[in-house]
Amino acid sequence: MENLIMIGYEILTCFIPFIISLYILNYIDDRKTNYAKIILLILFAFYITGVFYFTSSGTLWDGLFKEFEIRYEYINIVPFSNNIDIIGYILNIILFIPFGFLVPLIWKKLNTPSLIIILGFLFSLLIELSQLLNNRSTDVDDLILNTIGAIVGFIIFRAFNKNNKFNISKNKYEILIIIGVIFLGKFFLFNEYFIAKLLYNF
Repeated sequence: MENLIMIGYEILTCFIPFIISLYILNYIDDRKTNYAKIILLILFAFYITGVFYFTSSGTLWDGLFKEFEIRYEYINIVPFSNNIDIIGYILNIILFIPFGFLVPLIWKKLNTPSLIIILGFLFSLLIELSQLLNNRSTDVDDLILNTIGAIVGFIIFRAFNKNNKFNISKNKYEILIIIGVIFLGKFFLFNEYFIAKLLYNF
């Protein structure tokens, strides 16, 4: 039960800022409400939230708890220099396949290989840098494999969308807003140490 409460709390810290931003974006866009777009944006937000959860992205409270100490032994900048972990490599690729598929599906102006590579890399970099705050491994291998996953997702999208018929959103900056508010929501609002004290009385 306590684990479910913690997971629910983490999801809410990500999703409440997203819902607020979605309302504002929809209000600014004075065209008729596009329900297909809203559904896909919610799906995308769930995916981004899930990635932050499974990768344990760092928060402000992680940094404060660990006094912003960066342990350099947890940082690897040499590609594939550690022990080979085939399962881990595959999971890193799979994790970003939905990213490479959903981005061009929702944002037609981002439907190019170069933009998917850049966005996939930057999204992965955001996660890796945030992990410096909670002393998780920050690894260039993850950057490379996540970016490959985004490319694979884009290839799958192109295979199923040869006629380029999708055009859900014309605002190419929407993706930066959505990822940004979800990340910042968790970064500032998810204080797992405080909630753990309440749940486990320590």
